Amino acid sequence: MSSAPKLINKIEVSFKVIKNQIFINSLDLAKVFNKRHNNIIRTIKDLPQDEFKTLNFKNKVYLDAQMKPRPCYNLTRDGFSLLVMGFTGQKAYKWKIEFIKAFNEMEKRLKNIEQENIKKLAYHQSLGYKSQLEQQKKKYENEIKALKYDMAKKQDMRDNLKRLSFEEINI
Repeated sequence: MSSAPKLINKIEVSFKVIKNQIFINSLDLAKVFNKRHNNIIRTIKDLPQDEFKTLNFKNKVYLDAQMKPRPCYNLTRDGFSLLVMGFTGQKAYKWKIEFIKAFNEMEKRLKNIEQENIKKLAYHQSLGYKSQLEQQKKKYENEIKALKYDMAKKQDMRDNLKRLSFEEINI
């Protein structure tokens, strides 16, 4: 899991990458949009229990100032989008735009990391393939040497047979 802070509405917001998916925490969301966190939680809890909610709102727990466990959520881009659709006003509009830009930036970084990993994998595979080719080349070179050796031995045997045959004739 990695995290990348982004400043939105003068508040540092951490986008988390978990299993190649980008999340924003409901606590950060509440701060930026100047909403009460318990209202955000209630809104999320009031959403229908369906596949969309399961995939896009991950229930978590945090410790408040009194060290009491409290609920919070990690939201995907789609979860964020659904939740903030209801936020209105000029400020909300500007902050939505900033969040969308931040999500886009994180997705771009994630894609760049994936591309780098693909390039590294391809490079390592090519090294393995090159090594395989070198081993095959050595094998064939050794086989050629063995064949040449066998041919030379057979030629020596032929020469010896010819010499012996010639010697027998001359006897």
